[in-house]
Amino acid sequence: MPKHLLNSSNIFAGTERPVVLTLDSVSSHVDHSVFMMARSKGIELYRLAPNTTHLMQPLDKGVFGPLKNKWHLVARKYSRDNPGITIGKENFAEKLNETCLQFYKPLTIVNAFKAAGIYRVDSSVITPEILKPGKTFSSDDSSVATPSELDSNI
Repeated sequence: MPKHLLNSSNIFAGTERPVVLTLDSVSSHVDHSVFMMARSKGIELYRLAPNTTHLMQPLDKGVFGPLKNKWHLVARKYSRDNPGITIGKENFAEKLNETCLQFYKPLTIVNAFKAAGIYRVDSSVITPEILKPGKTFSSDDSSVATPSELDSNI
């Protein structure tokens, strides 16, 4: 996480603490000084287990997919109703709003975090079997870490 985000005032998060921020385990994101600075500001950084971001990113899992599907339906309908005219700057926001209204409910976001096992924390969501494809260079099945082992390494 860029240090300048931690140095800014609380413009991105309220004053209620703690704030939990999840990030992937890319080595450039794992900097002890950033973790310590975040902690001093009431922000807990939580690293996702390696090779699990495709499984655990709640917006990818529960929002962007449905949004994309509804967008394609709205765009197809617009194309049928307006042959030869594309969605452009002048009507993009209107069509995006139409798309969002077709799928979005507050529960959509809550369920996305539940499906990822992030809130309420449910380590059973990401099983060793699901993690196995991410272990490309491992031939020993016992080397796949359990969620509790991953937590202890963070």
